[in-house]
Amino acid sequence: MPSTLLLLQCHLKRPEQGRLMATSIALARRLNPDVDVLLIDNGSYLAPEIWLPEWSRVDLAPEGAPVAIPSPRAIAGFAEAIGHFHYDRHNAVPPKDGPGRAIMTGLRIAAASGYERAAYMESDALIAKPLTWCWEQMTKPTAAQPRIRYGYLDWQCWAIADLQWLVNTYDFPGKYDWPNRKPDWMGEKCGELIYEDILGEHLEVLPWRSGRGDEKQIVDGTMAARFEEVADSITHVCPADFATWLEMNGHGDLVAGLMSGITSRAAD
Repeated sequence: MPSTLLLLQCHLKRPEQGRLMATSIALARRLNPDVDVLLIDNGSYLAPEIWLPEWSRVDLAPEGAPVAIPSPRAIAGFAEAIGHFHYDRHNAVPPKDGPGRAIMTGLRIAAASGYERAAYMESDALIAKPLTWCWEQMTKPTAAQPRIRYGYLDWQCWAIADLQWLVNTYDFPGKYDWPNRKPDWMGEKCGELIYEDILGEHLEVLPWRSGRGDEKQIVDGTMAARFEEVADSITHVCPADFATWLEMNGHGDLVAGLMSGITSRAAD
C-alpha cells in the first residue's frame, strides 16, 4: 500500500476550536487507520498538545523550511502566526498568507519524508469519507470537492494521488508562492481559485456531498432539516449541529468529546 500522510493545520484561540480539531482528527484516524498524520500549528494561543498530549512536536522556521517528521502522529509548529487573509483583513498591517504557508510547508515536509500520497483536511471540518474512497474515484493526480455558490471549488478535503509529482516535478508549492500572495480584497484571486488555476488539467472534481453552514445559510440547530441526504462533510456550523452530523453518520460516540471535553481517541 502506498504511504500516505494526512495534513491539517490549526490556529487555536478557544477551547471549542481545540475540541473540534481533536474530533476531526479522531474521526479521520478511525476512517483511515493506516495513514500518518501531521498537524501544522500556526502559532496557536492554545497549544494543540492540550488535546493531543501523546503527539510529538517539532519547531518550524518562519519561512517554512521542511523538517523531519518525528513520528507518525506529529505537530509541526510555527512560533508566530502571520495572519489570515479573511479573518485578519481589518488589521492595520495587511496579513500574510498564514494558511498558504502552512499547507505548502506541510506538502514539502510530506514529500521530503518520502510519502507517495497525501490529503489535506480542514481541522474545523468533519469528514465522513475514507481516503480510500478518494483514491478509488481518482483518475488524475489531484482532486477537490464540487463548486459551491461562492464560485470556487470546495477544498475542505483535497486528495493528492501522486505527491512526489505534485511537489518535486510540478512544483505546486513554488507555483503557489505563498510569500508573495496578496488577499483578494487587494485585487488578487482567492486561494481556492489560484489552486484551480495552477492545477488545471491535473485536477478533477469528486462526487462529494459537501456541507458548509455559511453557504447553506444554516441557522444554529437546524442542520438536519437543511440536508435531504447526510452530507459527506460538514463545516462552519455550531457545535450542536456538528454533534447532529456525527449522530447521523454513526459516530455519536465522538459527541461527548466535541461538546464538553478532550477527545482522547485523537491522542491514542
